Amino acid sequence: MQLIPLLAALAITVSGWAQPHRWAGTIDPGSGIPQATVVLTIDEVADTASVSAVGWNLPETSLSRTEAGWRGSIGGQSILIDGVGEADGPFEIKSLLVGPIRSATGTLQWSPLLSTVEGARSWHGTLDLPGMELDLHLRLAQVDERQLAELDIPQQGVDAAPLEVAPSPQGKLELVFYVGVPATLSLSETNDRLVGTFKQGGFEQAITLEPSDIAGPRRPQLPQPPFPYEAHEISVKHPEGHTLAGTLTVPHGEGPFPAAVLISGSGAQDRDETLMGHKPFLVIADDLTRNGIAVLRFDDRGVGGSHAGTSDLSDDTSIDFASDVELLVDHLRTRADIDGMKIGLIGHSEGGLIAPIVAAKRQDAVHFLVLLAGPGVPGIEILPAQMRALLLGDGEDPELVEKMVAQMTALLEAIRAEAPRETVQARARELIRTQMSLSPGTADMEIDATTVDEKLAAVGHPWMRAFLEIDPAEYLEQVRCPVLALNGTLDLQVLVDQNLPAIESVLQSNGVDVTAHRLEGLNHLFQPATNGTIDEYARIEVTFDPATLELISTWIKARMGVAQ
Repeated sequence: MQLIPLLAALAITVSGWAQPHRWAGTIDPGSGIPQATVVLTIDEVADTASVSAVGWNLPETSLSRTEAGWRGSIGGQSILIDGVGEADGPFEIKSLLVGPIRSATGTLQWSPLLSTVEGARSWHGTLDLPGMELDLHLRLAQVDERQLAELDIPQQGVDAAPLEVAPSPQGKLELVFYVGVPATLSLSETNDRLVGTFKQGGFEQAITLEPSDIAGPRRPQLPQPPFPYEAHEISVKHPEGHTLAGTLTVPHGEGPFPAAVLISGSGAQDRDETLMGHKPFLVIADDLTRNGIAVLRFDDRGVGGSHAGTSDLSDDTSIDFASDVELLVDHLRTRADIDGMKIGLIGHSEGGLIAPIVAAKRQDAVHFLVLLAGPGVPGIEILPAQMRALLLGDGEDPELVEKMVAQMTALLEAIRAEAPRETVQARARELIRTQMSLSPGTADMEIDATTVDEKLAAVGHPWMRAFLEIDPAEYLEQVRCPVLALNGTLDLQVLVDQNLPAIESVLQSNGVDVTAHRLEGLNHLFQPATNGTIDEYARIEVTFDPATLELISTWIKARMGVAQ
């Protein structure tokens, strides 16, 4: 799903209460725009708020109080609601302005997190879809004579999403989830199990849910207080007008300390790089800080506390993101608790491209690099290889996979060469048709102009164009500081054999202190995996391989002269 541009913001009036309050409800803007379940949370004590809408692909986004009310932004777009709410009562939206939605209205109902409600029950099951399996975690509870339901889908980043409970005959439970095309779970309880069907569009699948832990999937590495270090909230204004916010964790004791800035992968990421219930950057920061290394992790521009301000973030590329990292490095150099001669960068995926860009420009300020699944070749080589690996990992027919890879390559080449629009559209249509043939539910569907335009908008975005063109070697050749480059052998997104040797070769040719490791059995997130496919990420309880954490901290301490 494409994110609907968010053009306005949220001005909210509420009656007072002591605890955070949460509302949820279905908003139908009409005009051909899909319905969505909007979730709004306000914490008057902490003076914070957040909003999300799965059906509009709007992840939970932080809001801050301004003179105009609560305001937030994501992906360069601002968010704004005008409404009035009551504790334990409804929230009336007087005006909701979201992209093409000009003035939708609606009512959100009080909707506490069901994991906190006494008597709530939980079930877990697997939904078999073409090419993948989705884990579903469903919670149900009676609250003030209302039946409430919420759903986790870890592989898709869905966490505690409220469902609409629809009236149903014969005692069945009808749950509706608004995700573009509405999905319905029709369930009956039999022998302590929920048995029924999942329906979405023309797709229908039987499903059985078993009783489970109310907390959902386990994440045993998630750091828990008390912490043996200090945490400072950081906010830095970029010259272009946006604000970068993050958390700096500093070891206890006498400084100054070495420091690392964590740089996330592609897409709008929060400071923890939250993905499918995992928080890898939080785990890395906790481990390194316990090992005497300060760590700054930050919300990407337009996400969470990193507000757009007066910046236009719509055409951002990796080069733009590099300027954010450079700004944060300079901020660390002003702090008395940080050793300005021992500051490094740790970049994951696209972050592993951004880190050398910064290090090449600022040889005076960057003193080590850790590249986690960083690219070693241009994106126009990475993406077709990624497509091949992911599809074969999902068990697709090799002949069909090679056809799709050839079509993807032809489309990317046409975009890079700025071919006539008719040529680009034709190649996009060919690729979409082949992709649809993978699923019986979509194989015979017509391809309309909107579908083609959405595909072209994704691959023709300035970020994508830059990613296709940027050659990491051009920046790696200018790096002079020590580099640790790591890649998992089961990484199907940034393939180890395509990228790690390329990185090592360039650095070695320039006499750089480079250490490169192929990490057996680890996937793109550095989890111990079975096959490396994306649908595994949420099922694996480990967030980040402990041995790799030790490898990183040991290497940094050795290079930066920290006592082992």
